[in-house]
Amino acid sequence: MPRRDKPALRWLMVLWVLVFLASVPFLQANYLFGVNDIDSVLVFFGGNTVGRVQKFGAAVYLPEAFRNFALYLGFLLATLGLYVRVRYFGLVVVGLLAVFAINHPVTLYLKQVYFPKAEQTRISAEVDRYEFHILERPAEQKNLVVFYLEGLEQNFLKVPKVKPYTAGLKTLADSGISFRNVAQVSGTHYSIAGVMATQCGVPLLPSTTFNIKQARARITGGIYTQITCLGDVLARDGYDASFFVGAGLDDFSLGVFWGSHGIQNLFGNGSETDAERAEFGTHGWGITDALVFQKAREELIAASKRDQPFYIVVETMATHGPDGFLDADCLADSGQGNRMYAALECTSNHVQSYVDLVAELGLDDNTVIAVMSDHLSWKTAVTPALDRLAPRRNLFFLLNAGGPTVVDKPGVAFDIYPTILQALGYSLEGDRAYMGVSLLSDRPGMIADYGLEHLNEGLQGNRTLAQWLWRKAP
Repeated sequence: MPRRDKPALRWLMVLWVLVFLASVPFLQANYLFGVNDIDSVLVFFGGNTVGRVQKFGAAVYLPEAFRNFALYLGFLLATLGLYVRVRYFGLVVVGLLAVFAINHPVTLYLKQVYFPKAEQTRISAEVDRYEFHILERPAEQKNLVVFYLEGLEQNFLKVPKVKPYTAGLKTLADSGISFRNVAQVSGTHYSIAGVMATQCGVPLLPSTTFNIKQARARITGGIYTQITCLGDVLARDGYDASFFVGAGLDDFSLGVFWGSHGIQNLFGNGSETDAERAEFGTHGWGITDALVFQKAREELIAASKRDQPFYIVVETMATHGPDGFLDADCLADSGQGNRMYAALECTSNHVQSYVDLVAELGLDDNTVIAVMSDHLSWKTAVTPALDRLAPRRNLFFLLNAGGPTVVDKPGVAFDIYPTILQALGYSLEGDRAYMGVSLLSDRPGMIADYGLEHLNEGLQGNRTLAQWLWRKAP
């Protein structure tokens, strides 16, 4: 390489360093989680303090984060060293600077907000038709149990290497109504967003632009308080509702969301006794799924003795990346060199055991069970195998609601809300609940109207839609 014969421009070096360092957090998020968009970051930090984020990162991702940071630092130093010593390498630095600046998540977000595409404008113009109305309530109220399985998408039931560990879930799915074509769109692609979309029929968008303090204040006051979610409907109709999760209820906006939408009983990390914590153990995200399912089973038994319909929600953590978080009795080597396989098997067993208990209590004829992934799996050792079976789709099936039936109608997470209502016997105007259209109906949903790519473009950075979703009571 020809050596430089003139001094390197310091301002260009400083600018490159600043832009690259501003990209590192998003590079880390994309590598570790598979997401790095500003909408997700704003919602995440709106529901969590920096201290909590550091706690989760240190407990779960610290080794990988340090390794990646070393690679990023090495790359930065290498580009600076070559720029100082090699003639014309400044052109490479300028090219890198342009690529990183143009494709930075902040740049892309500002472009989405201030230069909206036609799909954004169309969605924003149609918000008035997203309201939903219940035409008729069921004559006989059915109980409802909902399982949110962390990242346990449809392809986990199909990948040859993984199928033996999810065989129980596959058997359950095949025995009920299995929805095989539920795609993932923006605002539904991480846990609280996927959960809210399926509960409320709308995507989760940030309440503000770049103002974390304001976002946190709004979230604390309640999430989507003008949206009538599934828990709200059931609470008004006399259901006793409970939610169980291994994470803390103050984390990820969990307690705020469920508490403000009809759930009376909340159980999470910190709700357990010292004896339960010692017996079942903990992991980086909180308490193990074994204890979560144990408490949910106790609630099911108690609810079966009450003269009141019940609604039980269980959210799992074991199959979270990068390689799963196991119960104390789920440590056997799967033979695959990765804990994710054992986590998949144990989660499958937990769900199967719970379904069996519903039947043993004589509740299966009057209890609809919904099993779904909260979102597509984030980056794990199994991700390459999942990608090879594209398209990747969310897991969603219903038990005790008919079947065995396979539904291939295209849908997204917010179509699940009206689907569950109809499975319970509710009649909905237009088979709709806000932006979702029931997958049990013949009416096309938004994904059919827009297409997956254009629907994503219409939701990303859509400030008008976000303002409508976060509106307060007049």
